[in-house]
Amino acid sequence: IFTAIQYYQGYLYMVCGEYDKSMIEYNTYLMKMDKDGTNRQKVTDYFDSPFTNWFIHQGYFYYTSDSSVLRIPLTNPKSSPEEVYKAQHFIKDNENTYSSFCAYKNYIYFQVDELDEEGNGIGRQTICLNLDTMKKSFLKIGKNNASFSAFAGDSMIMYYSDGNEKVYVKADLEGNNCKNIFSQKSNEIQSITGDGTYYYFDNSFQVANGSSKEQKITVCDENLKEIDTFKLPNVDTETYNFFAPQDENCFLFECFNEKDERCLVMADKSQIGTIGGNTIKFKELCKLKWADDKNNNYAVAR
Repeated sequence: IFTAIQYYQGYLYMVCGEYDKSMIEYNTYLMKMDKDGTNRQKVTDYFDSPFTNWFIHQGYFYYTSDSSVLRIPLTNPKSSPEEVYKAQHFIKDNENTYSSFCAYKNYIYFQVDELDEEGNGIGRQTICLNLDTMKKSFLKIGKNNASFSAFAGDSMIMYYSDGNEKVYVKADLEGNNCKNIFSQKSNEIQSITGDGTYYYFDNSFQVANGSSKEQKITVCDENLKEIDTFKLPNVDTETYNFFAPQDENCFLFECFNEKDERCLVMADKSQIGTIGGNTIKFKELCKLKWADDKNNNYAVAR
């Protein structure tokens, strides 16, 4: 999912906010628009409180409150939200209860504080929730709590940190049948993302620390066989693109246009297999209006 925008079935969605007349209460809602940023529609009513975790998956808008994972059907977006998970430990009106929030096939994945069977706090845990049965399972690599990274086919990539080393494994969608892939002591690979068909290995850490001038994406299939590589256009000399695979058809990322305006662009995934290390072809969707702080990565379409 993009920093603040998701592409779903031909439309861009983003969570927006506005102050009330008192300029004290900040109200958030889901907005839908065409790919070029036009024809904007307020999809939902105002939410009870602000939040940062959200995505659209299989016709539902999922988001987190201070205590719960909630969802609303896009076919009836002004209906009352359904609670699909309740946190054991949370602070009222706090947005930090949940993190690493995503979905794939009939599962959702997130991190949250949990209790053991005796009611003792066991700390931050990574949970896989089956949307068919609502049964939860913990993602572990041996005795270590695992973080999930990406999904393709019927597999996922997870990792855990062992001192200065990250250990990556491939597992099934419930985190079982783990097989070691590789480990790294330095962050040569900043992130691994997936779109259900391919895994994407991103060297953006090397760009951020200056050890590489160009951001390169390596594309691998479900069996981790390399399919293609491509470059993303540099945002500027100091930052790198926030690369988001999105759905099965397109990528979203940021770049500057010929007028030196920051914009949201889309690239067609049909190019995969023919790019051969060159810069991926893309088209501009809409400009991005940024907060006064240029280090703020919250994108707003305009």
